[in-house]
Amino acid sequence: MKRFLDFIKQSFNSLKAILNPREWTITIVTVILSTTIATSVFWLDKDDPNAQMPFESIGYSLKVKTETGVNQLPFHTYYQLFYEKVNSVDERASARQIFEQMVPPLHKVSDRSNRYLLDDDDPSLGRITTIRDVNESLGSGQWIEVPEPLYELLQIGKQLTIATDSNFNMFIGKPADYWKDLIEDDAFSYDYELLDPYFNASERAYLETIMSYVPITEDEVEATLELKIEAERYYAKLNSFNGALVGNMELTMGGLAKGYANDVISATLAEQELVRGFINGGQSSISTLGNRYGNIAWPLTMASPLYGTSSSFTISRPGRFSVSTSGGYEGKPIMIDEQVVWRHHIIDPWTGYPSSESLLVNVMSQDLSSATLDALSTALMNLTIEEGMALRDAFIANGQELEIAWVEITATSKLNISYSRGFDPFMQRNPENIYNIID
Repeated sequence: MKRFLDFIKQSFNSLKAILNPREWTITIVTVILSTTIATSVFWLDKDDPNAQMPFESIGYSLKVKTETGVNQLPFHTYYQLFYEKVNSVDERASARQIFEQMVPPLHKVSDRSNRYLLDDDDPSLGRITTIRDVNESLGSGQWIEVPEPLYELLQIGKQLTIATDSNFNMFIGKPADYWKDLIEDDAFSYDYELLDPYFNASERAYLETIMSYVPITEDEVEATLELKIEAERYYAKLNSFNGALVGNMELTMGGLAKGYANDVISATLAEQELVRGFINGGQSSISTLGNRYGNIAWPLTMASPLYGTSSSFTISRPGRFSVSTSGGYEGKPIMIDEQVVWRHHIIDPWTGYPSSESLLVNVMSQDLSSATLDALSTALMNLTIEEGMALRDAFIANGQELEIAWVEITATSKLNISYSRGFDPFMQRNPENIYNIID
């Protein structure tokens, strides 16, 4: 370890000699934050790293085959079911069968980049209709018949776009693609003043153009995406907004698909009384299925976005509940007016730029769906703490639990966690950090 730290120190000293102050600041921030693991992980026994894993991991090697035979990770991440080994082999096998049967079609309908067959073993049955087909029908005036899960995803996404005042917006696909391509450009970190739309007028004009095709208000959303059920068949019609042609505007299931999958899979498992586990949706969308063996609490440790700090906090809670995490610190930092600003994958639909209100947001609920929590954690990245608490109050007034925690880094390189009071009974604090309850 000492040799590794000496190497890092020497590398930093070498870099400092050749980089200007702006480049040096960006390098330091990138190393400090990007070397951490984003999102939530289950720590089974932090004090005994050699303890045997008490869960069977189901789905780690699961792949979904595209029409051309290319394997994709479900929801483009590691999407897994962890089931307690204390239960019988037959019970775990039943849980495995349900999970592995349900995941591929849920991924297929939500993937807007690839095409898939209805049945991988029988090409004669043709393709499954996906969100890509809906996007490619833009402005055609045609009703597209869609599978029930895709209909439900579209319905939920539309409702949550309206309910969050577009701070979660399912029509943001093209701007999200724009920023993804920009951030993944190797030249961006040090040539951002040539590439970023904040500085580059032509890039800014292009961003403004694709943002003009994103419906924002309730009336705009209602008019752009129409849904209907006829004779137990499901249909969607995507109308042009502001003159958008195919390729100008795209629906995206980002911030929704994994949570929705958690919901429908956990419901099916519960119907079969298979509740001794949890679904880990890429570690950003986690749903426990029920009580652990012995009715003990689930230990859920929230990872730290700050290198050198072991965790943000730990949730210790029994029973069935869901957690969702959104964060922007896996992107790339730039300097604007002597301030570090993050460019990442969560886009503010009101500005077209990556959100800048928060570094990381975690939400928890025992009764809200995981899909709703996924969308809310995204929306909260675009809201101030005061606005987020007002949103929470609205859910509480409706008899629904919604707890929120915001994680930021202070000027003295400590984590500052501000959280709603409902977290308190379940939160185990890390003495390295600062904690503030918000009423």
